[in-house]
Amino acid sequence: MNLIKKFRKPYLAIFLSISILSTSLTSCSSDSLNEDVALQNDSNYLKRETQDISFKVKFLEYETLKNLALEVNQIQRSSLSDNEKEVKIKETLEPMILNGKEIHQEILNQVDLNDPRFELSQYDIDQIISMDDLELAQLSFVYSSANVSAEWDRDTVMSCIGVALGLDAIHSLIQNTAQLATAQGAVKVLKLLAKRYLGWLGVAAAVYSFGDCMDAW
Repeated sequence: MNLIKKFRKPYLAIFLSISILSTSLTSCSSDSLNEDVALQNDSNYLKRETQDISFKVKFLEYETLKNLALEVNQIQRSSLSDNEKEVKIKETLEPMILNGKEIHQEILNQVDLNDPRFELSQYDIDQIISMDDLELAQLSFVYSSANVSAEWDRDTVMSCIGVALGLDAIHSLIQNTAQLATAQGAVKVLKLLAKRYLGWLGVAAAVYSFGDCMDAW
């Protein structure tokens, strides 16, 4: 009996040591796994925030923008009533509306507006999804103007777009045109444009004044 007790104590100590070590290793492994998951989530977030949006649609080219700008400016300077001008300007900017619809759809296809990291309310989401022709024309104007010439200084381009649309916020939120091709940048632009009313006369003025600002026409 004494012999059993003699051997029991060291074996019991060894058993307890192994159990404690095993628990400790399991805990460390669990903590490490949690850290890996958190890191992966952060990585996914960064990827989501800075991912390039693959635009298959072609933005309006310089000559198209220039011709539209000159046409709507001529309409604005005409003797037509404001209502008649609105109708004529909308008809003239139809290519911009159609282009805006395509850009809008491509963004919605690639960006999850319900992602909580974008901090959009349900009202914001509803407004973005249901953008009207006026807002879609402005969307085309922003993306086409920003991408029309690789030789233009990107910061100046964003400044001129902001001035043209009366949106100082667009320059403070989108520092350069490269950001427009990211999920984060696209959502910011959609949110800005979906919350304002400019009118067709205002859009016409913006289209023309952008070129003026850039000394483009």
